[in-house]
Amino acid sequence: MNQTPTNNDSTDNNEAPHIRTIHPYYDDWLQAWVFDDPSTGLVKEGLVDGTDLLIERATADFPNPRAGFRADFSDRPFADQHLHLVRREPNELAGGYYYYSPEFDQLGWLCPALFLYFTEGAPEEIFVRVSPGR
Repeated sequence: MNQTPTNNDSTDNNEAPHIRTIHPYYDDWLQAWVFDDPSTGLVKEGLVDGTDLLIERATADFPNPRAGFRADFSDRPFADQHLHLVRREPNELAGGYYYYSPEFDQLGWLCPALFLYFTEGAPEEIFVRVSPGR
């Protein structure tokens, strides 16, 4: 179930993480990883420019990940997270930020849709848990 983004991204480390969920899938016509999120109005929002490679690597052991998988994410660590993304440089032309995955030694771009989920600005770190199925 998708969670509506809110303005309560807290900086108090004692609070529980606000975990958001999207369900990426591979669109054969676009030949790209995308996701839809009715709570934000996003439809076929692309996951490109390195993020597609992170997805391929993170879901390599899933049965048919292109049919869809679940991605939970937060700006705070949480149980069973798989990826730790560290903010790097902004994309000056397209907006958004590049994030680095130490697990895969890979950069991936998160487009300005990032700000629909993190209304206080691009977080320094994003923690991600991926699981098979939609």
